Amino acid sequence: MERVCKKMFRCAECKKEFEGRGSLHKHLKQHGLSLAEYYTLHYPRANKLTGEPLPFKKFEEYFERDFSTKQQLKKWCAKAPAPEVGKYILGLIEKRQLKKDRHYAPFHLEAKSCFLPDIDTYRKIFGSYNEAVKKIGLCPLYGERLPKKFFTFTLPEDLRIAIDTREQSPLSFSFRTDAHKLDVGDYTLFGDHYSYTYVDRKSGSDLHATLSNQNYERFQRELQRVKELDSYLFVVIESTPQKMIKASRAFKRAANIDFILKRVRDLSYEFQGHCQFLFSGNRKISEEIIPRLLYKGKEVWGTDMQYFLDHELDRRNAA
Repeated sequence: MERVCKKMFRCAECKKEFEGRGSLHKHLKQHGLSLAEYYTLHYPRANKLTGEPLPFKKFEEYFERDFSTKQQLKKWCAKAPAPEVGKYILGLIEKRQLKKDRHYAPFHLEAKSCFLPDIDTYRKIFGSYNEAVKKIGLCPLYGERLPKKFFTFTLPEDLRIAIDTREQSPLSFSFRTDAHKLDVGDYTLFGDHYSYTYVDRKSGSDLHATLSNQNYERFQRELQRVKELDSYLFVVIESTPQKMIKASRAFKRAANIDFILKRVRDLSYEFQGHCQFLFSGNRKISEEIIPRLLYKGKEVWGTDMQYFLDHELDRRNAA
């Protein structure tokens, strides 16, 4: 009979062993120690940027992170020697994707919403994000280039946009639009320009509701329909994570933005090749970008649209 060896957890105070970390943590009360006191005493860790002791907040964060804030991580990446930075930030991706059993490298929105450097840091060190993650045997979830002049090319005048009959607050476009009952999403194209591409338009509050426990499985089923149709759904949100954080605090929503973004990340991997979330920021940008997404279709299915949209908006704001 095969023998299974259980991992034991030994108390650093009295050397007593426990079969689970939870049992060890309960035991610490006998020593009058909190988790923070126990781990900072027996397993001290230092901040890579400041050299100061890392504060203990959560068990996994304490042992997985070398900085107290993401701003400190960014600052260290900017000042430390490039070879050291390169090795370290590739290690962050490798450990994260191995832990989550993911076979693609993180995308722009994921890097922004997790404890990772932004994509441009990898590009600065390695010249290319694709080439960077190739060194650890991965390719980006969205690794295709943006079509040339995507934000400025002239769209055909004969575009006809189908708007789902259930869309309660339809966007305004400078093209012909017709109400039509769609199987998925809120917008697609009619006729020769149909590209198997759909857009689901949402406000920030809509996204909260869609990814809440009450509606999550229903939305998964919709994405499964997209997959079965061999199509693609861009979920365009007329907000930003920053705006949604403020809204969550104001309306005291049960689901906070971290929870929502986690589900955005999970769905992006679960329906890889059929789904992408894009925070446009407002209706005006949505009205501008949605016809372009629908027209280009498969040319942008594998493109990290959030990365390029963020940079385009930064360029406009700087002009």
